[in-house]
Amino acid sequence: MSEIILNGFITIKGKYLQTLGYIIIFPILIPSLHFLLGYSLDELTFNPFSNDSFILDAFGIMFFILGIIICFYGISNLWFKGKGLPVSSLPSHDLVNTGIYGIVRHPIYTGFITLYLGFSLYIHSFWNCVLSTPLIIIFYKTYIDNIEEPSLIKQFGNNYNIYKQTVPGLFRFPFRRKLSTILDKLLSKLSKIINGQKIHSISNHKFLFPYGLFISIGIMSGLFSLTILLSSNHYSQKHIAILLTFVTLFSFLGIRLVWIVGTVVCRHESIKKVFGKVGFVSWGALLGVILSGVLFVMLTGSSFYEWLDYMFISLVLAHFWGRIGCAFYGCCYGKETESQTSICYNNPSLKAVRENLIDTSHLFPVQFISSFNGLIIFIITFLVWLNNPLPVGFPFVLICFLYSLVRLLEEFYRYQKKIIWNLLSASQIVSILLLIVCTGHLIYYLNEPQLVLHEIVLGNLHLELINSTNIIVVSIIGVISFLLFSYHRYEIGRWSKNKEKA
Repeated sequence: MSEIILNGFITIKGKYLQTLGYIIIFPILIPSLHFLLGYSLDELTFNPFSNDSFILDAFGIMFFILGIIICFYGISNLWFKGKGLPVSSLPSHDLVNTGIYGIVRHPIYTGFITLYLGFSLYIHSFWNCVLSTPLIIIFYKTYIDNIEEPSLIKQFGNNYNIYKQTVPGLFRFPFRRKLSTILDKLLSKLSKIINGQKIHSISNHKFLFPYGLFISIGIMSGLFSLTILLSSNHYSQKHIAILLTFVTLFSFLGIRLVWIVGTVVCRHESIKKVFGKVGFVSWGALLGVILSGVLFVMLTGSSFYEWLDYMFISLVLAHFWGRIGCAFYGCCYGKETESQTSICYNNPSLKAVRENLIDTSHLFPVQFISSFNGLIIFIITFLVWLNNPLPVGFPFVLICFLYSLVRLLEEFYRYQKKIIWNLLSASQIVSILLLIVCTGHLIYYLNEPQLVLHEIVLGNLHLELINSTNIIVVSIIGVISFLLFSYHRYEIGRWSKNKEKA
């Protein structure tokens, strides 16, 4: 009897802790984190919203009240019709699909997002409206897709699947189906191109040129961006040439070393066996950036944070092209999905098929999502920094914050081993740690009155600033990268001389 009481107490205590955790994370921690991002950008960059705009006040109050009404209506529907609460540990006993739940599946999230937007308008926060609010929408959608709705499908079965197909998740908007159809057709054509790419062979040497091409374009675009930024700020052309060479070398060694160590530790393969395989981890580029940053400080006497500012805005531009290359190689692939908005792999040489025997399955287009995110981060950072003095190190922190946040969410859609609570991957753990560090830095920048400022001046950004030496250096690095990432020994996915036994 005492054992039953104890187990019941532990269950109740566990539910209370889950409820408390849910309340702390979703209505408090996540909005606060996003608000800090938007507020920091308002204070440290520019805010085009007028401080005495009656229109912003009126719309802010209207959206705020509307959000409260939607939240209240959603909670009351869930309580009276479903006999539950909007907390994962206290779910409704019955499926609620009428009332406001007949308009959207998750009206409480919809209401909270509307409330947040209204508050942002009322306090005249431009960046909370245009950046933080969309990021909150993406965060909640990721949670819904990967955690909340799978548990609802498990609870209500096919009834929820039917409900899911007929009622949108967060918002109703026109042309949604038409836009989805266009995206489906585009990804279907990309799938055909990816699977139909030709693999060139010379003796036992294999070449996957599309992968090498996009990776080399990414590397060259990043290096040209870095060269222009450094040249426009009057750094020596000789020093720039040295930095371009070493940052490429260190970054390649870093992404290779992290993959080798991770494979040996996580998959328990021998170092000798791992050295003969093709594999890279993008996080390893951080090691190369840090090492080349030490060289930058030694050569120029400038701040290490200044190097990180220039380097990271170039990295996200390279990331945009590199992730497209990942789609052509079949690596960094997504989880299986029933949606037509997906990539299908059936070429046996591509990594998605080789690793998991996936054949014509629909996979989340994570590589293209990640590529798009990299481009958006580059555009935001460039526009914020352009002709606007920023504290040294702030562009780097902004990029790290945004990249860590979107990478944390991307990984939920990616096919990757989860190592904590069967929920978080190694990349997500790194992302969370970076978010914590970046949050501390944002608070520091807001409270430090004396900061060294620097800016990207549009008038200084000319291709003429790049001399012939650096053009040659970048071109040579591009050609070597193209050949290096295209090349495979004996078969795609292998550098080793001996083909492994099945």
